[in-house]
Amino acid sequence: MRKIINTFRYGSLYTKKILFYALLDIIAFVVFGILAFNTRLMIYFFGLVVCVFIFIFLMQTLSIHGMDEINPADIPPKEKKVKKQKAAKEPKEPKATKEPKEPKESKPKKKLHFSIKEFFGLQDKKTDKPEKEESHKEKVHKGTSLKQKQQQNGEAGQKIRHAHAEKPEHPTQNRSDEDEENKNLIVIRQVSDETADSYDKRKIKRTLYKYKVKRDHRLVIVDFSKKYMIKQCPAYIWVADKQFNMLLLEEEPRHLAIPIGRIREITYLKKQSANVDTDYPLFHRNNLLTAVFKPYLPDYTYNTVASDKNSYKNLYGITGGIYFTNKSAKNLFDLLNVEFQVDDKVTTSSKVNIFFKDAYKANIMLRDNVIDANGYADSIANTLENMTKSTISYMEFKDTLDLMIKNKLITQDFASHYMGMWDKFKR
Repeated sequence: MRKIINTFRYGSLYTKKILFYALLDIIAFVVFGILAFNTRLMIYFFGLVVCVFIFIFLMQTLSIHGMDEINPADIPPKEKKVKKQKAAKEPKEPKATKEPKEPKESKPKKKLHFSIKEFFGLQDKKTDKPEKEESHKEKVHKGTSLKQKQQQNGEAGQKIRHAHAEKPEHPTQNRSDEDEENKNLIVIRQVSDETADSYDKRKIKRTLYKYKVKRDHRLVIVDFSKKYMIKQCPAYIWVADKQFNMLLLEEEPRHLAIPIGRIREITYLKKQSANVDTDYPLFHRNNLLTAVFKPYLPDYTYNTVASDKNSYKNLYGITGGIYFTNKSAKNLFDLLNVEFQVDDKVTTSSKVNIFFKDAYKANIMLRDNVIDANGYADSIANTLENMTKSTISYMEFKDTLDLMIKNKLITQDFASHYMGMWDKFKR
């Protein structure tokens, strides 16, 4: 009964409708039952049968879609219960015995002085002898110092919460201080080992339900974003209501939404420096969260030069400077129907045509495991068919095929096949 009440209060609209119709059906069943046994008319008995079938249909529909799992933490507790629980937890102080007051002299009331630790419950109150009253100057000095500390703590907390939205007051300030502050914020946002270990199937399901993640969501790993203060974070992505949504699994889950119209291309960052031992510290532990997102860790490459022992990784980015691992790029291309943009010596060169550049970009995606061999073959076939039907000259067509063979973008068999296609179209 409690689960039904909680579903009415906190469940989805679809589940509420089913339960509401079921209650109406039960009421109709009772009414038809009373009328049937009093009047003995067949129409009321027929109404009883119809109510039974409707109730069975509603229950089957509810069982297929499943009852909403209401997070107990999301249900606001009643104030009375909270007060009673607080009162039960707090120990009652023993009543002090009243001392007889003198008729003439009135004693001044003593003020209790609490340290900051005592105020927040971090330290037990001392039961020693009461300290002597301090002078007025010492009281004023301590009061002002305590206020200053509280103001400083409050300002520091506000800076941490709103640093990503605030602009620096002094534009000429050294950039190194700002970068250091950004690094500290990134460390604060990253999920801790304890929080990562606490994720189980139930918690993941509740998190997806809480942030309304669509069923056709995809899994990715965000390598970094300076604008949104993200660093090596697992995330869920989905598209809904013309928005590209990301749920970042940080110390506290964070939801970002970017208008889909602003994402016009997926960019490429080649050969970014990496460190296999220190990168992605979250994945150095074994738990359910790391097991789910481990397939999306980046592929590391190494230079063939013996003196260079550094490791590198290739990243794929979208609008806002959000860069993902190469293993996550496939899910990006699946959700976003946008162009793949590469800016390097080959794609910016005027010595090669657009068809060679398309084949070159497809080869990059193949090497980074964004597409498989079948996907690469389809992409190359589409590029060569477009080149065959284009208005370029025979010499340019042949030179482009030879250049593709030389750079190992296609095989000789591919080239021979499309040379024959050229002859058919140009006769």
